[in-house]
Amino acid sequence: MKNTLKFITGLLVLCISANSWGNQLNEKGKISGKYVGNINNKEIYLSKAEHGKLTRLVAAEVKENGAFNFAYETDKPGIYVISVVDSSTKKTIKGSYYNLKRFYLDSGADIKIELQDESYKLLNSNKENDLLTEWNQTIDTSYVYTRLGSHHTYEDFFPFLPSIVKKAARFKKKITTGDPQFDELLKLLVDSEIKCTNLGFLYSMRTKHPTKDTYPVYYKEVLEDNSPWSERILELPFGIELGRLGSMYKLINLDGGYPKGMRKIDELYNLFQSKLLCGYLALHTAKRYQGYDEEYMAFKEKVTPYLLNDYLKKKLETMEVPLKAFAIGAKAIDFVGTDLNGADHKLSDYKGKLVYIDFWATWCGPCKAEIPALKTLEKKYHGEDIVFMSVSFDKDKDYQKWENFVLKEALKGVQIKVSDRVHSEISKAYKISGIPRFMLFNKDGTVITVDAPRPSDDKKINDLLNKYL
Repeated sequence: MKNTLKFITGLLVLCISANSWGNQLNEKGKISGKYVGNINNKEIYLSKAEHGKLTRLVAAEVKENGAFNFAYETDKPGIYVISVVDSSTKKTIKGSYYNLKRFYLDSGADIKIELQDESYKLLNSNKENDLLTEWNQTIDTSYVYTRLGSHHTYEDFFPFLPSIVKKAARFKKKITTGDPQFDELLKLLVDSEIKCTNLGFLYSMRTKHPTKDTYPVYYKEVLEDNSPWSERILELPFGIELGRLGSMYKLINLDGGYPKGMRKIDELYNLFQSKLLCGYLALHTAKRYQGYDEEYMAFKEKVTPYLLNDYLKKKLETMEVPLKAFAIGAKAIDFVGTDLNGADHKLSDYKGKLVYIDFWATWCGPCKAEIPALKTLEKKYHGEDIVFMSVSFDKDKDYQKWENFVLKEALKGVQIKVSDRVHSEISKAYKISGIPRFMLFNKDGTVITVDAPRPSDDKKINDLLNKYL
């Protein structure tokens, strides 16, 4: 009953949306079939590729015999994805990273499929979906090597790469359905997905990583390809990811560096020649901002001219809601920790001075890598109205390890360790998902930034400290 209600609600949403697109609705299409597998805790979702990613539209009930069906109305043809979902966790069960149960749906189409967790078979379809299914199966051989969690290294993948590139070229020649809208989109999907899998492989965790002199010639061709990027990649389920990977690869290899957080819009525009694409990519990678501070405000000013539709403008507004809790001048959230002598220290104890905080742990390699620069910074500002506070997130059971490290390294400033409970409270309050994390608080106990520059970024941190001192 619960799943049935979800399905009916989803259909109502789709119909309401369709009415908003125009007074005349397109003929309703159908997708039906049978799920072959354990139906317990299973739902079938229909999602649409839009804005460069997938948006879930509606869930269908799996009946006792495995049967399911969707009825849909759409403003324009496009790529949709059917997913088998665990109803208890809402997680998609898929056989590859990008979930290749993809279909081209337009008004009036009647598609029947036999569906399994990791594959599907067309029982009744049309020439567009016959071709798309062939491509789904072709590119899935590449995902065997490139998907996240694969144990394959470049020694396995690089010998395979030329063959899948040739298969893609041969397949593109077959895309002649007579529907120019579909043919153009499928060719874009083929070109883009080849890029996405091959570039994604370079930037995924592997036990062995190649040097540039071992790269197949394909990567050089991608680098030399200066054709403009089509905004139609936003119609692909992975369009944003493709843009991210493509810009990362080109900027690293052409300019020798990658703009941190992809926030340098001018470099992106030079690559894409599309303000719209730049807006999507900039917002997609803006998740690193932790506070409504000067750095974020500079980013907002830079990116706003690229937010050319209501979707992007709304996305920025939504992203800002949690950030505003840590706007410049917001009251700091207090906490307490204990030093080596057993004395308690609160953040609020240090009102009247700037407080530069380093959240770290002895098990964190990047944290320890910042220590030499932090020592230099402390020495430079010795005697100024600033307190350097290091807050250890080491577990309670590792107290002795923390104490030994502090003594051995002769760490200065206020060295405190917070309990496991306080650690959890601080992480939730300040939304700390990784360390090291640096913050700066003003003399009146208010926020300057909860995402301060690291000590190793000496110009940025010196400029910031000097401004508020």
